Amino acid sequence: MKNKHSIARVIFCLLLLLPIQICAQMIGSETSGTIQTYSGTFQVNGDMNTYYPVVFKYANQNKINQLKIFRSYHEAGPDALSPTHRGGLTLEIDVNYGGWGGSTYDWRVMDLRQTYHTTFGGASIAMHCKGFVVWLRGGGFIYHYESDKPSNLQVCYSTVELIYDDQNPVYDVYAPSSKSQPDESLINAHKNEHWDYLKGKPFDQRGHLGILTPASDYPLDVNGTIRAKEIKVEANWADFVFKEDYSLRNLTEVEEFIIENGHLPDIPSEKEVESEGVLLGEMNSKLLQKIEELTLYVIEMHRTIEQQNGRIKELENK
Repeated sequence: MKNKHSIARVIFCLLLLLPIQICAQMIGSETSGTIQTYSGTFQVNGDMNTYYPVVFKYANQNKINQLKIFRSYHEAGPDALSPTHRGGLTLEIDVNYGGWGGSTYDWRVMDLRQTYHTTFGGASIAMHCKGFVVWLRGGGFIYHYESDKPSNLQVCYSTVELIYDDQNPVYDVYAPSSKSQPDESLINAHKNEHWDYLKGKPFDQRGHLGILTPASDYPLDVNGTIRAKEIKVEANWADFVFKEDYSLRNLTEVEEFIIENGHLPDIPSEKEVESEGVLLGEMNSKLLQKIEELTLYVIEMHRTIEQQNGRIKELENK
């Protein structure tokens, strides 16, 4: 009997030593669904120099909600700005409402393009994280929207205006204040850091491209590391070193130059490279120039050594 208990204890201990695999388990079953988009048109009246809060309500607290607001520059707006070019807008915002017990609330401007006149004044989570406010320019501007959820939007012209939650009639809040000008610091703080050169305008009017950086005076500007299997660079080569009229510095001159300047002749200094970078084709040509000069120095030294060896042999024979 004791032996049986001893064997059982041994087996139990061995089981404890076996690797245990812990796997995540799905709760419930997987479902499929269709993506539905809600769209509509609304108008913001009031003063054309004021940005009024437009409240979007009742979004899903457990997913990122995509909100798009746009208008063409020729659509309705105050003629005082322009009879024909009143201001175009393309605005895309990802909103995570959070709310009571929801996921972390936040919002990001994924794309923002405004032409002729500014119509977007800022955005913010509202209604105790149950709604989202977008400040849009008034004066009769027509706007269009697309949303993942029904918007139930409300344009507010006064801070004493109540914003009702129709899902819970007892719950309500007052409208936020309007803005006299766009809140640039608020907008910039919530921009997707790559929106203006990924979803915005990666190419400028010259056709120059910026990757992870705005387009510059260079046709291609990359803020990061480039990985490629091969890069072909067209550049002038340095075989002029082997021509008879090439003036090769003697090593004494090279030494004096290095002592005085701290770098090789015809090669940029460390300070110049740090501030201006290097041109790949030009630098390869300069490095080849130094290699060819070194080859000439070696050939000259070899010729000198051969001559010295000949003289040594003559002295030994004598």
